Amino acid sequence: MLAVADDAIGLGIIAVFYGDAANPAQPQWLLLVLAAMGVAYGMRRAKVSSWLPYIAVAGPLAWTGLVLAHLHPALALVFVVPFLPKRRRHRCHRARACVRLR
Repeated sequence: MLAVADDAIGLGIIAVFYGDAANPAQPQWLLLVLAAMGVAYGMRRAKVSSWLPYIAVAGPLAWTGLVLAHLHPALALVFVVPFLPKRRRHRCHRARACVRLR
């Protein structure tokens, strides 16, 4: 987990401080990314169980924010994926008795 956080911080530093000099970063557009995170959080609170609305609504909003901020848009779903619904697993001991795992 620490390695993932370290990589995320490194990517953020590279994206902001080592961008294209001809097109400097415009951080005000990152508010769209925050809005995408808010939309994804709202869907999670509303218990939307399919991943498709998260990707179809919050994904393009985050992508647009990154493009307009002159940051690499391939990272758009990095801000949405933590809000995706968790998949429920079942462990069945017998045909009729099934235990739900978290």
